[in-house]
Amino acid sequence: MNNLDIVDRIGILAKKNGWSRSEVFRRIGLNQAAAYDWRNGKSLPDKHIPKLVELLNTTEAYLRGETDDPAPNKEKTPTVNGEGEVGRSLSKEEYIKLVDTLPDDLVESLHRIALSIVGAIPKETE
Repeated sequence: MNNLDIVDRIGILAKKNGWSRSEVFRRIGLNQAAAYDWRNGKSLPDKHIPKLVELLNTTEAYLRGETDDPAPNKEKTPTVNGEGEVGRSLSKEEYIKLVDTLPDDLVESLHRIALSIVGAIPKETE
C-alpha cells in the first residue's frame, strides 16, 4: 500500500467528521510541512498511526489498506474530551460508570434521544 492510499482513506474518514485532511493532520500534531511531505510520497512515521486510529474512530488495518471496513472494535464507545476532539475509547464498564456520574434529568434526556433515534419512543405515563 502506498502513502496516497492511506491519505485517501484519511480523507474519506475526515470528510465523515466534517474535517479536511489538513485539520486531521493538525489534530494529530503534524505540522504543515510534514503533512505536505507525507502527502507527496514520504512515509508517515508509525507513531502517528495510533493517533489517527483514535481521532478517526477506525482501525490501523483500515488505514493501512488491509481491510475495507473502517469500523473499529464494536466493544468500544468513542469519547470526546473537553476540547471537542476525539479521545480514547471507553469500555462498556467505563461508559456505564461515566453515565452514572451524570444528573438523572440529563440521563433521562439522553435516553429519550437515543430511543427516538431508533424509533422506540416509550409512551408518556399520565
